Amino acid sequence: MDGHKTIARLREHQAAILANFEATRRLLSKERPEDPRALARLRGDLARMLTAYQYFKHHEIFDRLIADGPSDNARIGRRLKAECISLGEEVRQHVARWNAVGAEESWTAYRPAVAAFIDQVTTHMDYELRAAEAVLTPRAGDGAVTPPAVHAA
Repeated sequence: MDGHKTIARLREHQAAILANFEATRRLLSKERPEDPRALARLRGDLARMLTAYQYFKHHEIFDRLIADGPSDNARIGRRLKAECISLGEEVRQHVARWNAVGAEESWTAYRPAVAAFIDQVTTHMDYELRAAEAVLTPRAGDGAVTPPAVHAA
């Protein structure tokens, strides 16, 4: 596995998701929903992007780390995969909830819920990137990269 290429692809997935978040934040900045259909489209696009991102991480990173057997990298891979599955379920629940309720009808509840959701996913993506960089590209610059504190549960 070429760790640098894998990290580059991970960053591409994340950049697309972050662009979606930025577009969503712009729409959320309004006092009233100006285009509820645009929010629904962004939610649908986000669900597709996060699904592709999750598939990529599982098959190109986590499963390959897990295949290392009883190594530290395998334990990290299992932990990251479990956390990813958990967050994936939260994403599905978030999308289903707001598709059912609709942003326009619940704008005062929708805005802070989506802002918190974006922050949660962004924080998790940063964590995953740091972990992947530490495991897949163990040397950066002059010294080794210290992996984040990820331990098998």
